[in-house]
Amino acid sequence: MAKVLVIDNYPCVIELLREELSREGHTVVGSGDVTAALESLHSARPDVVIFDPYHGGRPRWDTLQSIKRAYPRVPVILFSAVASYGTDPRASAADAFVVKSLILDELKGQISQVLDKKLLSPARTSLGRPLHLSRNTTSPLIPLKSNPSSPQSEPSLP
Repeated sequence: MAKVLVIDNYPCVIELLREELSREGHTVVGSGDVTAALESLHSARPDVVIFDPYHGGRPRWDTLQSIKRAYPRVPVILFSAVASYGTDPRASAADAFVVKSLILDELKGQISQVLDKKLLSPARTSLGRPLHLSRNTTSPLIPLKSNPSSPQSEPSLP
């Protein structure tokens, strides 16, 4: 499935997410240290980051900005016990927000959603550069008649 990087200052949260998400087929790596996590982002190459912005007694919005600036195509899910972070304008850089809970259904759902969205985004190489599509693959889709008895004319092929 996906490689998930968890950045949280509570080792028990990292371990809980590792156990639960591994059961879903994900590979989970975790870090309690923001600096180490930022340094390991390139080598870890996660498909999604789960990040609690509250570290060291204060919110670390700068860390969220650093992740998104360096890896704009890697979805970041904020996972915090501070519910008001979800409405903080600085959280808008994240792809999703989930309030911490021992019931992880919402988090698992958000992981699926951001990964699906990532898969539907424009095609890219593993280095993050756009793939150049051939002329035929970029032509518009030809709409099909939704009701065969309607008097619409058939579209002509280019």
